[in-house]
Amino acid sequence: MTYSEPVLLKYFNNRKVIEVSCGAAHTTAIVRGCGDGADDYVNTNFSSEYGHLYGWGDDCFNQIGRHTYCKTEPDDQCVPLRLKPLREARFLHTSSGFYHNVALGFFTQKPNQKVVFSWGGGLLGNGTDIYDSTLLPVRTLLEKDVRLVSAGGLGGTSKEYKQNTGDATDNVPYHKIVTPVSLQFFEGTEVTSVACGIWHTSVVVLCHGRQKLFVFGNEQYEGYMRPYCPFYSENFARGTHSIRTVKRIIPDEVFLPDQSPIKKISAGASFTVALLENGKLFGFGQNPRVCPAAAVPESDDQEIHINSADGFANERHVYRLSTGHEESRDPFVDVDCGTNHVVGVTERGHVFAWGHCFDKITFDVDKPIKIMDGVSLVKKAACGLDFNVLY
Repeated sequence: MTYSEPVLLKYFNNRKVIEVSCGAAHTTAIVRGCGDGADDYVNTNFSSEYGHLYGWGDDCFNQIGRHTYCKTEPDDQCVPLRLKPLREARFLHTSSGFYHNVALGFFTQKPNQKVVFSWGGGLLGNGTDIYDSTLLPVRTLLEKDVRLVSAGGLGGTSKEYKQNTGDATDNVPYHKIVTPVSLQFFEGTEVTSVACGIWHTSVVVLCHGRQKLFVFGNEQYEGYMRPYCPFYSENFARGTHSIRTVKRIIPDEVFLPDQSPIKKISAGASFTVALLENGKLFGFGQNPRVCPAAAVPESDDQEIHINSADGFANERHVYRLSTGHEESRDPFVDVDCGTNHVVGVTERGHVFAWGHCFDKITFDVDKPIKIMDGVSLVKKAACGLDFNVLY
């Protein structure tokens, strides 16, 4: 069933929704006050809010975690299902890729040790390429102080990439990275925000007290079946699957025309949107459905010429995503990117959308539509392939 207007999900009435993330056709959410009584409270040192994890939607790649492989059962999970690891846990953050999820949480028996969980279809960081419906810890990250998680678009194996893209990958060598690797370029910096798109990643870091925005991977727009990812063959010697540090990924630094600090970034198919502390939105990338013509800016001050970190000249256009209303009076407080569209929420609860929503709903990038008008309870947005959740 398709809805062109927001519909209330009553399952979480009178409960506090902490965070929501959407994949291609599924959703995960962290919720407090789920009827477990005193079990909701855990004495922990973490300042972030925590809660129980729920999932609903398409389960064709085990991304909902129903622990069922019966082919006679439908793939859809129509009502929210509580997702439980093998031991009792609480969750701080969740991020859904197309067919897999990553969540940051902790076991209640060890409430001060953060744990990264992964499940669904794709390379889950556990040393294999086997799909798994069980929320398992990523063991390589158990001793790391992980603060943020982000799941990218397609998380499949090399076999699936070839099935999905046909002959496009026949002469394209690449490697499966089955366990987490360290990106040496960012060592010595503090990562404050990260966003994984389909085939690229954007990162905001603090370096010597200065905030910087970087992007790496492939930003070329050819739909969401592009056979490239940030970990491409030029970064690895053939056959080196045990590598722990990636030395040759050199991101491009992106310069925004506004010096206000970056509050959040979000990424879609070949584009990134940055939300600034002053409530303004800026976008860049190669997606013509979000970036106007993905080429020609309206004025000279919107065209940003930068030098990439690897020494090659790189021309990048940064666009202001505006609604025509005065952001100083009603600034944006949240933004999220779908595959080919963007949804922004203002301080007064107005919700705007730009881009293209999978041939079902089309938003003009120059003239965004208002999805919702001044609902004070709406503070955040989460975008999937062709659907959105407001909370």
